[in-house]
Amino acid sequence: MKNILLTITGACLLLLSCKKEQEVAAIKTEQQLGAPNSTSASFSRISTYSEYYGTPIGIVAAPGGVFYVSDTQSPKSISKIEADGTRRILPGKNLDIPIDLTATSTGVIYFVDRGKNRVYKIDKNDSIVGIDICMLDENGVRKPLADFRPSFLVAGEGENLYIVDENSRILKLAKTGIAEVYAGTTLGYQDGPKSDAKFGYITSIARKTDGTIMVGEYLEKTLGTPFYRIREISPSGEVSTFSGGIGGFADGARATAKFRTIFGLTFSEDESTLYLADHVNNRIRMIDASGIVSTIAGIAGYSDVKTGPALETDVRNPRDLTIAGNALYFTSGFQIYKLE
Repeated sequence: MKNILLTITGACLLLLSCKKEQEVAAIKTEQQLGAPNSTSASFSRISTYSEYYGTPIGIVAAPGGVFYVSDTQSPKSISKIEADGTRRILPGKNLDIPIDLTATSTGVIYFVDRGKNRVYKIDKNDSIVGIDICMLDENGVRKPLADFRPSFLVAGEGENLYIVDENSRILKLAKTGIAEVYAGTTLGYQDGPKSDAKFGYITSIARKTDGTIMVGEYLEKTLGTPFYRIREISPSGEVSTFSGGIGGFADGARATAKFRTIFGLTFSEDESTLYLADHVNNRIRMIDASGIVSTIAGIAGYSDVKTGPALETDVRNPRDLTIAGNALYFTSGFQIYKLE
């Protein structure tokens, strides 16, 4: 039987399928064009502050107007972009495929290196430090975490992390380095208690301060019929389908909305709105508090228009996004864009 074509590894490789050219990127507003939750919003290209060669994948905002960006090419690294636009590549750990990043409430940055199957912390001196992760056996003794394949992560309460493991589960990692299975069992699709729930290939994760977790996922139920869903894990531990179904494109009520590869979930600062990068549909979309899905940036197709009114611009395969102040920043192609 023909194997399913897309796994999380395939999804990560999809992130790298941009055309091979070099472009310059930096952080600067070119236009002032409304608020990020407005359907009339537009984005400005990040430019002129510092040269950015490579492929920015993950992005996260940190206190003080600072951004951390993962780059899978030229070189494979984590960069820090200061508030004035200055970019500095952090001294490395011979990284392989650094992708997703997250920031705790105190501004501590963590990221996943998909190629090395490791989670790293960026300390106060901007040094990259590997995190040793273990689990407890039935006797309460630490044991190595076997077959650990992290892909995405989000900060939780305190210094806790919620990490997507490609073994169809979400782990909760304490500051002590001890992990436990938080949700998920085997690959599949099943709502209900988090200890019994099944997930597809998870492609993004976000969390509210009340403990609600959202994940984007892909699952090919039958060959040639892909499903793209957003699943919700409530603070009480119940897993439910929040939005999505058979792949495609449709705005409207979240129960009937359609997506194609959901990367980069993030909440607005008041947590009333969920933003997402709809990678294959080439759009930035939002789900508001009333459950309505709408497109706030991108067009159906391709053009050379990269800046200007958001609904008239080419948002080519967006990969990750983050909220900073009143703006939404996202990675696409060889650039970082600002939607405001």
